Amino acid sequence: MASTITTPEELRADNDALRAELTRYRAIFDHLGVGVHVYRLEDRDDDRTLRMVAANPIVAEMTGVAPEQIIGRTLDENFPGLREQGVPQAYAGVVRTGHPLAFEVTYGDERVISSAFAVRAVPLPNDELAVMFDNITERKRVEQELRRLNAELEQRVAERTAALERSEQFLHHVLDTSPAAIYIKDLEGRFILLNRNAASTMGREPEELVGHADSEFFSEAYVAQWRAAEQEAVRTGTAVVQEETAPMPDGLHTFLSIRVPLYDEHGNAFAVSGISTDITERVKIEEELRQARERLQLIIDSLPGAVFWKDRNLIYQGCNITFARFAGLASPAEIVGKSDYDLPWTNEESDSYRAFDWQVIQSGEAVLHIVETQTQADGRVAWASTNKIPLRDGRGNVIGILGTYEDITDLKRTEEALRESQHLLQTLFAHLPVAVLLKTAREGRFVLWNAASELLFGLHAEEVIGRTDYDFFPQDQAEAFRAKDREVLARGITEVIPEEPVDSPNLGQRIVRTTKIPLYDERGQPTYLLVICDDLTERRRAERERLALQEEIIKAQQHALRELSTPLLPLSKRVVLLPIIGSVDTARAHQLIETLLQGVAEHRAAIALIDITGVQVVDTQVANMLIQAARAVRLLGARVVLTGIRPEVAQTLVHLGVDLSGILTRGTLQDGIAYAFGETGGR
Repeated sequence: MASTITTPEELRADNDALRAELTRYRAIFDHLGVGVHVYRLEDRDDDRTLRMVAANPIVAEMTGVAPEQIIGRTLDENFPGLREQGVPQAYAGVVRTGHPLAFEVTYGDERVISSAFAVRAVPLPNDELAVMFDNITERKRVEQELRRLNAELEQRVAERTAALERSEQFLHHVLDTSPAAIYIKDLEGRFILLNRNAASTMGREPEELVGHADSEFFSEAYVAQWRAAEQEAVRTGTAVVQEETAPMPDGLHTFLSIRVPLYDEHGNAFAVSGISTDITERVKIEEELRQARERLQLIIDSLPGAVFWKDRNLIYQGCNITFARFAGLASPAEIVGKSDYDLPWTNEESDSYRAFDWQVIQSGEAVLHIVETQTQADGRVAWASTNKIPLRDGRGNVIGILGTYEDITDLKRTEEALRESQHLLQTLFAHLPVAVLLKTAREGRFVLWNAASELLFGLHAEEVIGRTDYDFFPQDQAEAFRAKDREVLARGITEVIPEEPVDSPNLGQRIVRTTKIPLYDERGQPTYLLVICDDLTERRRAERERLALQEEIIKAQQHALRELSTPLLPLSKRVVLLPIIGSVDTARAHQLIETLLQGVAEHRAAIALIDITGVQVVDTQVANMLIQAARAVRLLGARVVLTGIRPEVAQTLVHLGVDLSGILTRGTLQDGIAYAFGETGGR
């Protein structure tokens, strides 16, 4: 399926998920190990308007100033000394040009560095920039110390060149001032020469150790590994470099050692020279960096969505565990070097993914909220919401893309289900035979108004939505409606008003049964009031007419019973009734048909009612009589309505296979009379 870029309106359902993702990114921002200041340039022509709008918590530890003390203030107000260094001007330039800036700031003098920071400023949207700074004080101090030591070393070398006679003294001086442990051992492992740094590892002066072996000061486990390296150097005639550990007074230290054989004038090895540099701090830093990378990978792997990144050639350089699982890979490391065509997605999907990748790389701008399909390793076709942003190097050049996406398959299915449900509810709402309307709880404004409401109240939905009862009904009636609304909302239970008059602007006064139902939000607060109005006006009128008709029928029946000697009863000018009581044989059937036909002709009846309530047994003879009577009456231009069919009689007629399709039936005589009067207009 082809990918589409959705608009915010089409992804409104994604807002909650995006807010949750922003919260996660905020948590990462708050726990970054580097300080971050965010500034907004309020006036692009004035670098004094750089105002801080955000800072992460670690800046308090790095600068001694809490974020709440500096957020909202300008850069000059917070750090007035930076203007002399041109820092505000440079930051404003980043905003104006859109180019990032990196530099280092050092405080102190040539001898003592009080603090130092590595600073990187990157542009953000809306004339903002982020300034990230890391404390490099220790590194700068080490560099300063190294420069000092290097300067001293160069000076010593120059002096040695100028005065070879002082070489031995100078050599010892250099050895003793070297930060490394330097030593020479004979082939038996006894010290011939060592500097103070080497001697200090054993808590002795150099002259005390000459002629002694290191096995006298360290355990056999450590000595064995050192002796093996020395023997390897002598055997191969090459330098042997290895990392090794040794116990020091303050704990176990790590050293980077190099051992080389020394030869006499005959080319025979007579000693081994070693230089061991204490790299404990470096190893610690490397371990911290490794752990930081692992934590970052753990964070990326813990994200609910998939994360991946590619180079400019659209070759994958990494991903998180979620993406690896979708791609059918055992670990994120397996993704490196692959392209989309090496993964389970279809060629059409891969082409679409790469097209968006190229768009990001060529434009240097992010493409967000791409809704697309992805055929995953298990054959499942998932829906994803993808974001792609450019990756840049230190000079701002795009070197690849970073992508994130979230599986929204369930969301899409829910969206489709909700859309179908919404359509169904809208259709149902529009065609309900009762008036249904919805009001806001606070002001009583109409927000829904169905077709039955339009018919009942004579007002179209567009006339009503957003307005209140006071806009359509008399003041006293509107007040009564609103008072009842407030009462229902306050009590929090459904209220049924059996009957109440309603003055419709177009239909006049109506009688309705009203049901009011309070609706609540997730906090339990009333938000809407659902009102269902069933118009009883026509129903009540029909009931009155039916009661009147029933009274007339009862009177007619009473009269007919009194006139039983007359088998055919004229109920009106165009309606006659033939009640049949008792059993029916052939002779009586012939007589009943003859009486019925004579009565229809005499009274010019349009409808003849045959009531069999009094017939206890209905057999084939009775059924045939009814069919013959109906056919004969039709020849006279009238219709037969059969009434009084009890359940057992109906079952018998079905069992006999009697075809009564040409005869209209009614359950009771009253129903038949009501039908006949309805058809003839009561005449």
